[in-house]
Order: sequence, then C-alpha cells, then structure tokens
Amino acid sequence: MSKADLAKNCGFAFQMKYVRKQKGTVPPKDSAGRIGTAAHEALEIFLKGEKTLAHALEIGAINQKLTTVEIDELSAMAHNIVSFRDRLGAYKAKHNVTDMRIEFKFGLRIDNTPTAFFGVKTAAAPAGDVFFRGVMDLILDAEKSYIILDHKTGNPPGDDKEVFRRHDKQLKLYSIAAFALFPDLKGSQSAVHYLQNERIVWAEYKTADEIRDVLIPWYYAYVNEAAEASRSLDAKKGWYCMFCDYSAQCPLVNKRNV
Repeated sequence: MSKADLAKNCGFAFQMKYVRKQKGTVPPKDSAGRIGTAAHEALEIFLKGEKTLAHALEIGAINQKLTTVEIDELSAMAHNIVSFRDRLGAYKAKHNVTDMRIEFKFGLRIDNTPTAFFGVKTAAAPAGDVFFRGVMDLILDAEKSYIILDHKTGNPPGDDKEVFRRHDKQLKLYSIAAFALFPDLKGSQSAVHYLQNERIVWAEYKTADEIRDVLIPWYYAYVNEAAEASRSLDAKKGWYCMFCDYSAQCPLVNKRNV
C-alpha cells in the first residue's frame, strides 16, 4: 500500500523509486525515532515472554545504538509496556482469546490468496507471486473474531479523526488480510495502540460479509487508481514531501531554489 500511496501522491517520486530504481537520500532517524523503534521492539520481545523486560529494553537499545540519555528515555517507557501486557492479559481472559500472534508476517497474491512473505517463484510468476505483503504487530483470535493491533510509539494525534485520516487504509487492509488468511473468520476489528500514552483507537468491527462485499472492492479500486496515477511523471507538493528521499532531485524543490 505504501507503493500505491506514493503513486497517487507524487508521480515523480514513484518513477524515481520504482521505475528508475534510483537510490534516494534517506534521512537518518532522529533521537525520538530511534527511541520509538527501540520501544516497539522491546514491547514485542516482552510480549513473547521469552525475555525479561530489562533484557527486552536492552536489546532494543543495543539494536538502535541509543545514547545514555536516550536509554533513560527508553526506560521511562517500561511502565507503559508492563501496563499494556496487563491490559492484554485481562482482555484475553474476558474475550476468550485462544491464540495470539506477534509480529505476524504475511503475503497475498493478486487474487487475495495467501502466499509466502516474499512470494513463491513459479513459471507464471518468475519474480515471485506476492502482490501485497505486510506485518501485523499483534493478532488475537477471540472466538474467530480476529483483533489486530498496530503499535505506534510516536506522538499520538489529538483526536480520533486525525488517527483515521493517517491510518484508515492501513486498518482496512488488516481486516482484508485477516479475511484472506483465516478461512474461519467471523469478523475482524483493527486498532492503533499508542504506547506513549497507552491510548487504543479502534476502527469499526467488520463482519466477514462486510469485508468481502465492501472492503475488498474498495481495495481493488484503490490499487487500480494508483496504477493509473503511476503513469504520471509530475512532482506534487504535499505533507509527504518532508519524508521524501528524492528532495535533492525534485523539480519543485529546485525551482524554488532558483
């Protein structure tokens, strides 16, 4: 979906990345970004129950090469991680959760059937048959209603409308993927979990019929719109410019500099 979004947002960046396959200048993560990534990693390690919280935090800090000051900020997230673990335990007991999967990687073919994360090479698809791939941070099987959470460690938006403006497509795609991956699915509900303030924002619960009849047609329509947009070579200005790897080559940026 990030590829489709880029095609719709900016034809120039799409051409540079996916057609010309030119490497851009990826900005280094700032301190907050490194701390957030370390906290995300520590949370998932801790939830697996294989490491103590102290060890999980240490692994996250080492992998992100945190400074002493940054490690102190990461340690301040320990309460939030334990709090989420406790809330999760209470939820699992209340809703009869029979299975939990952490950092679940999946791949889907163009017909929405499951395949390996990087696809399987066949005569018909020598480059691999995966069309869409993703990672679900946390999946809960609550009597065949699948609950999918995505952890965010950055600053949470001020209200739910802003959350859905940023992440509505992502939450829809989780339900679509769950429908494809779990044939026994009765319904699915996705949510964004903000570790920093322990807030969880829920999308609407969707039944299997609603996913099949509403979300999947939306998904193919969006991908088709992106395919049409990908033919453009034009650069477009938007909020995404601040995250673009191709600013140095962008004709709009160069025009402003002149």
